[in-house]
Amino acid sequence: EQQQQQPGALLQPHKDTGIVEVTDEEQFAQLLQQCGSKDHTLLIDFGATWCGPCKAMRPVFEDLVQRFRRAHPGQEHSVTFASTDVDTLGEAAAEQAVFSLPTFLVYRGGRAAEKVTGAYKDKLTALFDGLLQPQEDH
Repeated sequence: EQQQQQPGALLQPHKDTGIVEVTDEEQFAQLLQQCGSKDHTLLIDFGATWCGPCKAMRPVFEDLVQRFRRAHPGQEHSVTFASTDVDTLGEAAAEQAVFSLPTFLVYRGGRAAEKVTGAYKDKLTALFDGLLQPQEDH
């Protein structure tokens, strides 16, 4: 049984994993808005409970989040990590061109900037390594 959360609490990362669990379209829109400033980065994991590669990558994602948080204390206000199930967020997944699972999307300033599709630990690790790199405007 889930407890009723306060407004705004939905966008708080889980205290243990550091990952915001996005459970509906409205929450996803709020998260994009919350992470919309130029110097804020959002990394979201689009997966599904029935997806084998997603299940295989989830512990990798969680481990990379933990390593990032340890290596960069105090960066919670500039980088947000999130995860969602495409069966709950079908509309958002389609809008974000998520056609294969898992898909990891990086948003900078509220816009999709980088994407890793598939269960590739090395590519996901490289994505994490680049999170705090200054981005050039294209």
